[in-house]
Amino acid sequence: PPVDLREALEAIGQDVMEGTSPRRALSEMLRRGTKNMPGADKLAAEANRRRRELLQRNNLDGTLADIKKLLDEAVLAERKELARA
Repeated sequence: PPVDLREALEAIGQDVMEGTSPRRALSEMLRRGTKNMPGADKLAAEANRRRRELLQRNNLDGTLADIKKLLDEAVLAERKELARA
């Protein structure tokens, strides 16, 4: 199963025994995760890491700047040729 029920119940039960409400204990267990299940914090961090990685890999700003520079150079060269004629 995707969640080890025994592990989850132990984590929730421990928090409840320490005075935390069952709802809060469940929320904390989902946020922290367990030994065999990543929590929401870890999943969010991984998603952010992947997002940054994809943005870096697919950064179009540099490519667009290169294209603009080449086009500007081509237009300038064309204008020089037209001025000579």
